[in-house]
Amino acid sequence: FSTLAEALPLPWHRTSPRHLFQLRVVDETSTPTTAFIYRELDEDRAPCAGYIQCVLPFEHPVDDFVTMILGVLGCGLWWSGLAGYLATWSVAEKPTSFTTLRRWCRRYHGLDVQDPDAMMLRVTEGLPGTNWLTAIGKPFMARRELVPEVTLAPAWDEAIEVAALPQGMLVRAGDLPTLGDLNTLDRPVAYAEVAQRLEPYVLASPPDFPWWSVEEKET
Repeated sequence: FSTLAEALPLPWHRTSPRHLFQLRVVDETSTPTTAFIYRELDEDRAPCAGYIQCVLPFEHPVDDFVTMILGVLGCGLWWSGLAGYLATWSVAEKPTSFTTLRRWCRRYHGLDVQDPDAMMLRVTEGLPGTNWLTAIGKPFMARRELVPEVTLAPAWDEAIEVAALPQGMLVRAGDLPTLGDLNTLDRPVAYAEVAQRLEPYVLASPPDFPWWSVEEKET
C-alpha cells in the first residue's frame, strides 16, 4: 500500500495534474470483483473531471463500505458520487458485456451500470445517476443552483436519509443496498423515490451504452 500511495501524489516538479493518468489495482483485469481505479484529469485542458472507482466483493460488510466511501468524500472537493450494487464489465468484450447487462438491468432495478471514462466528460453537467448512496458535491450544487433546504424540503420516505457533508450532501436510500429483483417482487421503492426527487439534476442525455437502444433511451 505504501508503494501505491507514493505513486499517486504529484512529483515535486509538477504543478499541474497528470492529464489522463490512470492507476488500476484489480484482482482480475477484465471484470474485477475487487478494484481501485483512479483517473486524473486536468480541468484546464477539458471541461471534465477525473474519478475514483472502488469495487468490493458482493459479500463485503456494508459498514466497512460506508466508512470507505465517507473517507473518499472527505478528501476534498468533488462533483458527485454513487454507491451500491455495480456491474463490472470487460473492456475487451464491451459490446457483448453490455448486451448481457441490458437483460440484467430489466430484472434488477437496483443494479448500477457505469462507463466512467465516457461519463467523466459530462459529469459536470449532471449526475451520472442515482443509487443506494447518491452524493452531491458543492461544485455541482453551485453550478446547478441546487439548494438542499429548498430542493429536499418535502418529507422523504422514512427509509431515506439525507446527511450534510463538509463538501456536499449524501442521500441514502435505506439501510442496506438492494438489487431490486423484480422476479421476486423486490421493488426498490426507496431507490425509486430518490430517482424521482433528483431526476431534474441527472444528466438528461448520457453517453449511450453500446448495443442499447438509442431511440428508446435505454441508457
